Amino acid sequence: MRDLYEHLRPTTPVGLVTVYRTLALLRELGLVRDAGRRGHEALYAACELRQHHHHLVCDGCGAVEESTVCRCDELEAELGRRHGFQLLPSVVNHYGRCAACAASET
Repeated sequence: MRDLYEHLRPTTPVGLVTVYRTLALLRELGLVRDAGRRGHEALYAACELRQHHHHLVCDGCGAVEESTVCRCDELEAELGRRHGFQLLPSVVNHYGRCAACAASET
């Protein structure tokens, strides 16, 4: 959130409250989704995918990448068979280090 504000500030006269409100509206419209946290900072991702997918969240730089690689269809089928449970489309966040942050640590 603060990164976005700092990025906008030199070229756009915008207040931090406006950034918060705009992100809340974008989230309500489904144009961005929560992508977890980095410390005390909320992370957001502009999701192109409307169906179930995963976010790869770097806990170093805060980068967020979408991935459709998952086996959740198998999990959903198993939950349906055993418990009659139907999963709703969702986003799963996986935390780790992006390639750049991992390389800088070595």
